[in-house]
Amino acid sequence: SYWEFTAPQAVTAVLNVILRWADILIVAALAGTNVAAVYTAASRLLLAGTFVNGAIMQAVSPLVSAALGRNDRDEARRLLSTGTAWLVAVVWPGYVALILLGGGFLEVFGPDYRVGATALAILSLAMLVATGVGPIEAVLLMDGGSRLSLADNFAAVVVMLTIDVILVPQYGLSGAAVGWAAGLLVTNLGPLWQVKRRLNITPFSRAHLLAATTAVASMGTVAGATRLAV
Repeated sequence: SYWEFTAPQAVTAVLNVILRWADILIVAALAGTNVAAVYTAASRLLLAGTFVNGAIMQAVSPLVSAALGRNDRDEARRLLSTGTAWLVAVVWPGYVALILLGGGFLEVFGPDYRVGATALAILSLAMLVATGVGPIEAVLLMDGGSRLSLADNFAAVVVMLTIDVILVPQYGLSGAAVGWAAGLLVTNLGPLWQVKRRLNITPFSRAHLLAATTAVASMGTVAGATRLAV
């Protein structure tokens, strides 16, 4: 039973590496190393949000596991929705700022990097969705769904690579961003549907709505005004 659960997770870890780095290699091969450098800078700006997600996942996962072990789905739902609301409150303002002011952030690396603003906006929109469902994959794993997680990540890699090969030669950075965003959506919306079906649990709550609305309204106003002014 140990290996039945952990072996799929080992393969999933490899797929996660492919999902994070393969598109950069594809961009370098199909669009050139200069374009790949811009895409790397744009995609790495998103990493701060993944650290917060990982921290919340580590805090929530054992508690959710204990609640599911007691068959207390209400407690598991409360833990998931609370963790997701905090995640949204912390990281969504940053992604909204990247969507509206991405060109300015990329100029830190040099004026030539500003061309990655559209790709950065696409990636940031995908991260809004990914963080908006919270540590949903962790809940799936705590319920023993390691094989489902493996299937989700495998599908995400296939989707990303297929879109990259089709779009990168013509659309460059934006094509790669669409591919990575599509793969990211698969790895988050797939577990969201699976957890809802298996446990009837979702990460959404009034606190989640309040955090999302506040983040978009506050940072959207500030970043929008800054963009118009500058």
